[in-house]
Amino acid sequence: PTPGSFDVVVDKGLLDVLLNANDQVELWRRFGSKGTCGYDAEKSQADAKRALEEMSRVLRPGGVLVMLSYEPPRGRTRFLEHERLGWTLQTQQEDEKGNFLYILQKKLEGLERSGGDGDAAASTTGGT
Repeated sequence: PTPGSFDVVVDKGLLDVLLNANDQVELWRRFGSKGTCGYDAEKSQADAKRALEEMSRVLRPGGVLVMLSYEPPRGRTRFLEHERLGWTLQTQQEDEKGNFLYILQKKLEGLERSGGDGDAAASTTGGT
């Protein structure tokens, strides 16, 4: 997809899958487990970063990312709230089953940073 081609992106568990190894390492450390944890947290975080950057890339300015996750804010907002992604966390809600809904909106100034329509169109033809 071309940059800014979607009004809405829905993530129903993708970030959870990508960050599963990171979450396991966090639990391993939190509970002081002995030995070596067999999960690769660094790769997990890099994969999640790439996925979030791609979601941000394809969202138009003002577009919305709707994310459903099993992870509470303490385990997800640090990945979601990065200036480079160009969005703001609007809401986070927990349902009766312990799932969390995150709503993120792409900032409108992303359009201004591109230098106008002509520059934005030119930059998309260069590939990613």
